[in-house]
Amino acid sequence: MTPDETGKLLAFIGELDGRRLTPETIIAWHQVLADIDVDDAFEAVKKHHRESTDWVKPGHVVYLARGVRDARLQREAREKGLRELEARRRRRTGMPEEVRRRIRDLFKRPGEV
Repeated sequence: MTPDETGKLLAFIGELDGRRLTPETIIAWHQVLADIDVDDAFEAVKKHHRESTDWVKPGHVVYLARGVRDARLQREAREKGLRELEARRRRRTGMPEEVRRRIRDLFKRPGEV
């Protein structure tokens, strides 16, 4: 997450709980959240506010964002696995062109080209 993204996240949090936003606050939070994906952080804040009335702190965001990330990665892996299975199925059921041509030739009527 960039410092600008951290500022946007804090602005969002401020809209939810009325906290005052200062440049120092952005810097401090950014030092904790720099390695967190911004989309995961926003989802974490939403999750926190849906489930808790506690004042959200950087540690809450880190903890919940990791859960959001893990769920996303599992979902992506599952979807990738399904796509790979489908691709393998297609490869197994796909006939080589030579075989298809021979089958077509078997069913040609006399005189057909």
